[in-house]
Amino acid sequence: MKQSFKNTLFSLAAVSVLSFNIASVSAVAPAANGAQKPVDAVTNYFNALKSEKIDDMIHHSIDTNYADEASQRKGYTQDFKDDQLLGFEIVSTRTIDDNTAEVNVKLNYKEMRQTPALPFKVIRANDRWKILIEPFEIKLDKTVVKGAPKQFIKYDDNL
Repeated sequence: MKQSFKNTLFSLAAVSVLSFNIASVSAVAPAANGAQKPVDAVTNYFNALKSEKIDDMIHHSIDTNYADEASQRKGYTQDFKDDQLLGFEIVSTRTIDDNTAEVNVKLNYKEMRQTPALPFKVIRANDRWKILIEPFEIKLDKTVVKGAPKQFIKYDDNL
């Protein structure tokens, strides 16, 4: 009888642990596929940028700097060569409506150092939050203004 009780107790403990682990994985799994909150999209995107994972960057963003995914991949590859993101800090978040939020982020680059807080819109697309990457310029006085999409900027390699 004592042995049967121990086996039953052990079985219940094992089932409880297994159930907890399954519930934990289920709770985390949706965030891996698509951001559940605006701040998740921002965090996922900048973690991917920091790790130089282009597929993840594309998955978590809508980037208006590029005409198509091929040019986006090429641009991201060049960006990795130009400077490296070392870290980021989410400064503030603001809900605009059910499908739009704004998240202000400071970026810390190897060469450029830290940026001022940059405003990023986050939009819900196909039931998933994505960070909207729009062109901007940082002026010498650290103000941030709208910039031109990279696809329209002509570079002179002779300079």
